[in-house]
Amino acid sequence: MSGFEHMVERQIALAQAEGKMDHIAGQGKPLPKRPEDAFVSAAERASMRIVAEAGGLPDEITLKKQAVQIRAAYRAATDPEQKREIMAELSKVELRLALAQDGRRKLMR
Repeated sequence: MSGFEHMVERQIALAQAEGKMDHIAGQGKPLPKRPEDAFVSAAERASMRIVAEAGGLPDEITLKKQAVQIRAAYRAATDPEQKREIMAELSKVELRLALAQDGRRKLMR
Protein backbone atom coordinates (compact mmCIF):
# COMPACT_ATOMS: atom_id res chain seq x y z
CA MET A 1 0.00 0.00 0.00
CA SER A 2 1.42 3.41 -0.97
CA GLY A 3 1.79 6.27 1.47
CA PHE A 4 -1.18 8.06 -0.08
CA GLU A 5 -3.40 4.97 0.12
CA HIS A 6 -2.35 4.44 3.73
CA MET A 7 -3.23 8.07 4.57
CA VAL A 8 -6.64 7.74 2.88
CA GLU A 9 -7.40 4.48 4.71
CA ARG A 10 -6.39 6.09 8.01
CA GLN A 11 -8.67 9.08 7.41
CA ILE A 12 -11.58 6.80 6.48
CA ALA A 13 -11.06 4.72 9.63
CA LEU A 14 -10.92 7.89 11.74
CA ALA A 15 -14.13 9.23 10.18
CA GLN A 16 -15.86 5.89 10.80
CA ALA A 17 -14.73 5.87 14.43
CA GLU A 18 -16.09 9.40 14.91
CA GLY A 19 -19.42 8.43 13.31
CA LYS A 20 -19.00 10.77 10.36
CA MET A 21 -19.72 7.95 7.94
CA ASP A 22 -23.10 7.14 9.50
CA HIS A 23 -26.33 8.17 7.79
CA ILE A 24 -24.76 9.01 4.43
CA ALA A 25 -27.27 9.28 1.56
CA GLY A 26 -27.31 5.99 -0.32
CA GLN A 27 -25.47 4.13 2.42
CA GLY A 28 -25.53 0.38 1.86
CA LYS A 29 -26.69 0.75 -1.74
CA PRO A 30 -24.55 0.16 -4.83
CA LEU A 31 -23.20 3.19 -6.64
CA PRO A 32 -25.23 4.16 -9.70
CA LYS A 33 -23.81 2.83 -12.96
CA ARG A 34 -22.62 5.57 -15.22
CA PRO A 35 -21.17 3.98 -18.36
CA GLU A 36 -20.81 7.41 -19.96
CA ASP A 37 -18.12 8.17 -17.35
CA ALA A 38 -15.89 5.27 -18.36
CA PHE A 39 -13.76 7.22 -20.83
CA VAL A 40 -13.43 10.63 -19.19
CA SER A 41 -11.14 12.03 -16.50
CA ALA A 42 -12.31 12.95 -13.01
CA ALA A 43 -12.30 16.66 -13.87
CA GLU A 44 -14.32 16.07 -17.03
CA ARG A 45 -16.72 13.83 -15.14
CA ALA A 46 -17.23 16.54 -12.50
CA SER A 47 -17.95 19.22 -15.10
CA MET A 48 -20.39 16.94 -16.93
CA ARG A 49 -22.11 16.08 -13.65
CA ILE A 50 -22.58 19.78 -12.86
CA VAL A 51 -24.20 20.32 -16.26
CA ALA A 52 -26.39 17.23 -15.81
CA GLU A 53 -27.51 18.29 -12.32
CA ALA A 54 -28.50 21.66 -13.77
CA GLY A 55 -30.78 19.80 -16.18
CA GLY A 56 -28.55 19.98 -19.22
CA LEU A 57 -26.84 17.36 -21.31
CA PRO A 58 -23.28 18.01 -22.48
CA ASP A 59 -22.94 18.44 -26.24
CA GLU A 60 -20.40 15.63 -26.29
CA ILE A 61 -22.88 13.11 -24.92
CA THR A 62 -25.57 14.21 -27.37
CA LEU A 63 -23.13 14.03 -30.28
CA LYS A 64 -21.84 10.60 -29.22
CA LYS A 65 -25.42 9.30 -29.13
CA GLN A 66 -26.07 10.77 -32.58
CA ALA A 67 -22.91 9.11 -33.93
CA VAL A 68 -24.03 5.73 -32.57
CA GLN A 69 -27.44 6.12 -34.25
CA ILE A 70 -25.87 7.21 -37.54
CA ARG A 71 -23.48 4.24 -37.52
CA ALA A 72 -26.45 1.91 -36.98
CA ALA A 73 -28.24 3.53 -39.92
CA TYR A 74 -25.12 3.09 -42.05
CA ARG A 75 -24.94 -0.63 -41.21
CA ALA A 76 -28.63 -1.04 -42.05
CA ALA A 77 -28.42 0.85 -45.36
CA THR A 78 -28.08 -1.15 -48.56
CA ASP A 79 -28.07 1.55 -51.25
CA PRO A 80 -24.53 2.86 -51.95
CA GLU A 81 -25.81 6.43 -52.45
CA GLN A 82 -27.68 6.30 -49.15
CA LYS A 83 -24.54 4.95 -47.43
CA ARG A 84 -22.54 7.86 -48.86
CA GLU A 85 -25.06 10.40 -47.53
CA ILE A 86 -25.10 8.73 -44.11
CA MET A 87 -21.29 8.72 -44.02
CA ALA A 88 -21.25 12.45 -44.84
CA GLU A 89 -23.64 13.10 -41.96
CA LEU A 90 -21.47 10.97 -39.65
CA SER A 91 -18.41 13.00 -40.67
CA LYS A 92 -20.19 16.23 -39.73
CA VAL A 93 -21.26 14.87 -36.34
CA GLU A 94 -17.78 13.49 -35.62
CA LEU A 95 -16.22 16.85 -36.52
CA ARG A 96 -18.61 18.66 -34.16
CA LEU A 97 -17.77 16.08 -31.47
CA ALA A 98 -14.02 16.58 -31.95
CA LEU A 99 -14.44 20.36 -31.73
CA ALA A 100 -16.53 20.06 -28.56
CA GLN A 101 -13.97 17.74 -26.96
CA ASP A 102 -11.09 20.02 -27.93
CA GLY A 103 -12.88 23.06 -26.53
CA ARG A 104 -13.61 21.27 -23.25
CA ARG A 105 -9.99 20.11 -22.94
CA LYS A 106 -8.73 23.65 -23.47
CA LEU A 107 -11.20 24.93 -20.88
CA MET A 108 -10.11 22.31 -18.33
CA ARG A 109 -6.40 23.31 -18.53
